[in-house]
Amino acid sequence: MSESRYRSAFPSKVQRRVVVDGRSRTVALEPQLWEAFSEICRRECESPPAFLEILCRHRGSGPLARTIRLFIIRYFREASRLPDTAPADLGEPRPRTSLSACALRALDACGPPPDA
Repeated sequence: MSESRYRSAFPSKVQRRVVVDGRSRTVALEPQLWEAFSEICRRECESPPAFLEILCRHRGSGPLARTIRLFIIRYFREASRLPDTAPADLGEPRPRTSLSACALRALDACGPPPDA
């Protein structure tokens, strides 16, 4: 595969400035991952900044971009394990009370909260 075809097959990353714990950071993810993260936030009734704060409380010592990528994969993996006959835990947005079981399991896989 030529280099130009390689570049067009794999979109470049999009950088976004985010504020976590009062500090500004730049996070670079592929556009599809930003879309997936936004979808998760919508389904979980959380704003992206609020959800990033939650992720940061559960992440290990690795980079934030890696934590977001792993969380997205784990979230949709957990969602894929839901029974087809059950109401979708991943389904339409719910009233804002707490995160879904799907999101909580994905967060647990990202590592323990610092207080634990």
